[in-house]
Amino acid sequence: MIRVTGYMQNARGRLSRGDARIDAGLTKLAAFRAAAPAKLREAAADLQKRLLDTLAVGMTRIQRKGTKNAEPHVVRQEKMAPDVAPQGGAARRAEYGDSWPKGDINRSVEEFAGPDPMVMTTDKGKRIYENPDTGVQVVEDINGEYYRVYDPSLPGRRKYLDLDGSIPNNKIVDGRQVGRTQSEYNQVTHFRIEK
Repeated sequence: MIRVTGYMQNARGRLSRGDARIDAGLTKLAAFRAAAPAKLREAAADLQKRLLDTLAVGMTRIQRKGTKNAEPHVVRQEKMAPDVAPQGGAARRAEYGDSWPKGDINRSVEEFAGPDPMVMTTDKGKRIYENPDTGVQVVEDINGEYYRVYDPSLPGRRKYLDLDGSIPNNKIVDGRQVGRTQSEYNQVTHFRIEK
C-alpha cells in the first residue's frame, strides 16, 4: 500500500501538473486506507460475536444431551487433598508383596555381586550392588524393602534371575513345561528382605 502511494506521488511529479487521474487515485487510496481499519475491526467484532453465539448454542445442546432435563450443568471446581498412598517400591510391595518369596539379601549380594561389590544409590531409592567382574547386580528397593537380581548380559527383555541364578521364564504344570506370564515372572523375581 505504501509502495503504491509512493509510485503515484512520484508519477504525479513527473507528469503534467494537475493530472486528474492520479489525483483521483490518490484520493481513493487515502479514503480506502482510512476506512479499511474500521471495516476490519467491525468484521472481527461481528465474527467474534457469531462464534460466541455458536459456542453457546452448541454447549446448550451438549448439556441437554448429557442430562435428562434441559437445565445447564453447574461445574464446581474444588481443591481436594490428594490421597496419601505409598509410592514407588513401597506401593509395589503393598500391592504385590504378599505373593513374593522371602530372600536373604546378604547371601544374595555375596553370591551374585561378589565379596567386594560396587555399591551405588540412585535418586529413586534403589541401592545397587554390582559385581565388578560379571556386571550382575542385586538391586535393593530401600523403601519397598525388597530386592531383585539383575543380569544385564542376558539377551531379551527378561533379565531378572531367581534365587538359584536361573531365568524363570518357564514353569512345570501337570508334568509339562509352559511359559510364565509377565506377572508370574515378576512374582518369582521379587524377593522380600528377610529381617
